[in-house]
Amino acid sequence: MLDATIKLAIIPLVILLYYGVIVQKVGNYLAKVLLRATTERLEASTRYSTQELDSILKLMIAGVMQLAFCGLLMIIARVEPGHLVPHHFDEVLMIYGILLGIGEAALGSFLGYVGIQTSMQVAPTRVPQEIRAWIALSKGGWIRYYLNTVKAAPIWLALPLAGLYILFEEIVFRGVLINSLQDYGSAVAISISAVLFMIVQVFGMPSWHGALFPVVGALVVGVVHGIMYVAVPDLSPLIIAHMVAFAITTTW
Repeated sequence: MLDATIKLAIIPLVILLYYGVIVQKVGNYLAKVLLRATTERLEASTRYSTQELDSILKLMIAGVMQLAFCGLLMIIARVEPGHLVPHHFDEVLMIYGILLGIGEAALGSFLGYVGIQTSMQVAPTRVPQEIRAWIALSKGGWIRYYLNTVKAAPIWLALPLAGLYILFEEIVFRGVLINSLQDYGSAVAISISAVLFMIVQVFGMPSWHGALFPVVGALVVGVVHGIMYVAVPDLSPLIIAHMVAFAITTTW
């Protein structure tokens, strides 16, 4: 039980430290160094603006850092890689993943709209009064790096960069977290996973207004994916659903 207690205390703290501090500080520093080197030496600087190059580099760095963090977290949580890899490919689950992603995008958008309308009624002088302004705010934070990359980079580069980030999010918040906290029961593991997933959406956002849509979306994805993963321990359809939901909500 002591081992489970240590996991319950340490693993969420490590995740919050990584997404709240390390990604922000180390990632931004590395991006700044690479951006300087790129603009000084590479021909790419003549084709892309500084903002576009910055976004592309930050997504690349985030993907590499996510990979390293996943490995470290699996060691800390003592989760075997075999627990995260499906034993066989099921194309039906892939179709379900696409449909699930569409449903999550619709539900998250609806709940986000309800939250916006409620905020405008409760605090009309303190929040934006147009849906367009809320949507613009929600595309801040790391999401703007994805949007800038999609606009600037070729599709063969933009999609894998975004997909890599989402892939490791599912591994961290569903695969590793839920597996490592199962000693406390599925309900506790799913709840902690969903809450942490919601919290990290706030990091890097300019205000709580901008974080509303991502947090609501994270609530939907976190709860649904947690329940689905406990029922069917296969990350593949959840990764697809996450990608589909993200693609839909960021293009609205």
